[in-house]
Amino acid sequence: LLSGRMPSNFSIPLPPADPDALTDDEDPLTDIDLEELGLLTPRVEED
Repeated sequence: LLSGRMPSNFSIPLPPADPDALTDDEDPLTDIDLEELGLLTPRVEED
């Protein structure tokens, strides 16, 4: 059922030279993004 041959155009993506550099289609994470993911404690606004 499964062939052991790889297609001729198959390639494994390589990690970037600088893992902290963003690509053209990426945006930096903000505190709001981190809070929504549960990675940052919620901000408490005092009156």
